[in-house]
Amino acid sequence: MHLSFSFYLDGIRVLAALLVFFSHLKHQTNLSLPIYSYGHQAVVVFFVLSGLVIAFSTGKKKQQVKEYFISRIARIYSVAIPAILLTIAFDTLGNSVSPLTYTEGYDANDIAAVRIPSSLLFLNELWFVSIQFFSNIPYWSLNYEVWYYIAFGVLVFSPRAYRIPLFFLVVLIAGIKIALMLPIWLMGVGVWKCISKYPLQRFWLALPVFLGSLFGIVGFFATDLTGQLLSLEVEFLGAEFVKSLAYSKWFLADWCLGVLVALHFYSMQYFTRFIRKIPDGAVYCSRVIADASFSLYLVHQPIILLLVSLLPIAKGDQYFTFTLLTLSLLSVSIFYYLTKSYPARIRTLLRKF
Repeated sequence: MHLSFSFYLDGIRVLAALLVFFSHLKHQTNLSLPIYSYGHQAVVVFFVLSGLVIAFSTGKKKQQVKEYFISRIARIYSVAIPAILLTIAFDTLGNSVSPLTYTEGYDANDIAAVRIPSSLLFLNELWFVSIQFFSNIPYWSLNYEVWYYIAFGVLVFSPRAYRIPLFFLVVLIAGIKIALMLPIWLMGVGVWKCISKYPLQRFWLALPVFLGSLFGIVGFFATDLTGQLLSLEVEFLGAEFVKSLAYSKWFLADWCLGVLVALHFYSMQYFTRFIRKIPDGAVYCSRVIADASFSLYLVHQPIILLLVSLLPIAKGDQYFTFTLLTLSLLSVSIFYYLTKSYPARIRTLLRKF
């Protein structure tokens, strides 16, 4: 993967994380731009991007099975465990100060003996189970992501004769909700396979792919395809069944968006090659911010709610939104600074076994 394409993907990752952040911030402020409603679609972008990056890193390093799972465990748990501890502490404090802040949708703090272990083991979204981890709504996608890592690892590292049966066994254990979004993650894998074996090398080939994906994405949002396809699902599958799919209930629209995002990434691998020189400082900053975007994604919700509980400024005040935005990003930055060394430490520890 050449530097300019990696730089571009870092930018996409940051923008997607910010979309999710603002989609939750808007519920506590007067932010009303339509783009702030696209948090779920940003997660679709994350899934495609994740599949691409994992396929690239696995192929580049020619990882063995042990190193693959050590890398994944270190990356996930280095942020997940601190995020779980932060969420418990912040929700407990926030609820004690301002219970009204934790209204329906944010008050999932009962049966902690179930919520905490299931979150640690990423069992929250198996089949038709949907266990929200306290107020941390974005944590749902991490449950999907971990099972995709397992499925991909099985598919890549298992003996050839057992790959497909073991892959479907993992999918069977994960259940229908996670399985419905798996094609989107695999689209990212497919993008990297196409880039590796069939890269776009001619302008007249890359341009139609780029324009098609760009106009397709614009049309996707302009026509509210998500709403239309959700209605179609309800008509054919029934309202109760679609509701039981929780965060996967928009799967038809998510598949469409996933294809468009995958095509866009495929075309940008060609166009980013024309960026000959990127300043070293810009590359360093992009990597740090992109790395921090995982922390932003995973801890912003409990941070926002705690700040709303503690701030002495009324929600209607003209300075409230700016103060909440600034303190939220500052808190995420501190969290990232304190945990950024954890992946390397965990990898070192696990390699001793």
